[in-house]
Amino acid sequence: MDKSDVKHLIDVIDAVPPLPLVVSKVVEVADNPNSSAQDLANIICEDTGLTARVLKLINSSFYGFSRRISTVTESVILLGFEVITNIVIWISVARHIGTKESQVLDRQRFWQHSLGAAASAKILSQLIGYPNPEEAFIAGLLHDIGKIFFDEYVSDEYAAVVSRMDEGERNELRAERQVLGTDHAAVGQMLLKKWRLPQVYQMTTRYHHAPLRYEARLSTSIGRLVGAVHLADVFAKMHGYACDAHAYIPAVDPRVWKLLQLSEEDGSRTFLMFAEELKRAKEFFGIACSDELGDIKLAGGGEVKQVLLVSRHEPPVSTVRILLTAAGFDVACGILTRDGIVLPPGAEPHVVVLDLDEIGSDLGSIITFITALQGATPVKALILQNAPAAPNEARLYEKQGVFFLRKPFRAVELLGELRDVLRQKAESTC
Repeated sequence: MDKSDVKHLIDVIDAVPPLPLVVSKVVEVADNPNSSAQDLANIICEDTGLTARVLKLINSSFYGFSRRISTVTESVILLGFEVITNIVIWISVARHIGTKESQVLDRQRFWQHSLGAAASAKILSQLIGYPNPEEAFIAGLLHDIGKIFFDEYVSDEYAAVVSRMDEGERNELRAERQVLGTDHAAVGQMLLKKWRLPQVYQMTTRYHHAPLRYEARLSTSIGRLVGAVHLADVFAKMHGYACDAHAYIPAVDPRVWKLLQLSEEDGSRTFLMFAEELKRAKEFFGIACSDELGDIKLAGGGEVKQVLLVSRHEPPVSTVRILLTAAGFDVACGILTRDGIVLPPGAEPHVVVLDLDEIGSDLGSIITFITALQGATPVKALILQNAPAAPNEARLYEKQGVFFLRKPFRAVELLGELRDVLRQKAESTC
């Protein structure tokens, strides 16, 4: 599909069936400060199927009420307008898009990623003081809705996008724009606008890959949620929950992190709270997802290994550092200077990890600096770089204890490579 055919996509969106009228009526009533719980319940009860689903979710273990809630009115009183409205939105969208099998988009992975982003968005929303965690949860669920549109309505063209990714393209948005003339974030926002869903969901969907384009408004409530959903997408992928097999770990833009006033401890907290929040989300929506898709466990029993992350300047936040800390490593940070690597007090690293492209130094100098760290036990090094290492060069450096991992990489690839490096280190000291 040529870029000139973007208009065709817009025409297709216009032809997508609208959400049930009850959704827009629920949103309208909920936004009216003069509405009562009974007013909102009356609108929901116009749709018997929707009523049944709402009550089923309200009485799930997710909310943990000690007795059965039997009416929508009582549900509104107990949980509030915002929670009930978000439940109605999600039920209606889920019914609308269905769960059909696809030869293009792996729907199981799609829902796994959506739930992962929703769980992370809810955690992050609480850390940044966003007033409505349930809204953040729904924003995370909806952020990739444009992919469902591509899969449902332009599946042949979308298959070409997926094929490019399978062949090694590492920028999903670029592949979508080259084939379809636009990307899933832009199309998702247009779809939500057609469905008359609240502006907050349109903006979080539109900018979840480019929050800094919303930078002037990141201090606003919606803007902060845009940033949180962006980070939630990253955290889901860090856990291995991506829409496809290419679950590369995106970098966290430190400007977004700073604008949201988050600390790296907040990142670790989000990562560690993820599993429990995801479990509750699965129970709430009754979506079966394989836990194997997001299995990144590494650290077992035995000695805790120290990893030294080396950079020119200590970054305010690092997805690699968050991941390795959560996986059970003792992570220290070293600073590269013209004279060598400056270690923090007491550091005795087993492995040095550094990003060659970020450091911008020649490999020979780096290896000299790493060699200078050697004590009684040899220190291995894992070099992250954009370009793959030449096979002959890689073999030569491996003899010196230096290994390479091409960026971008998946969490499981980074942890697997570290596992191999540590294993070889152990074998070399036997």
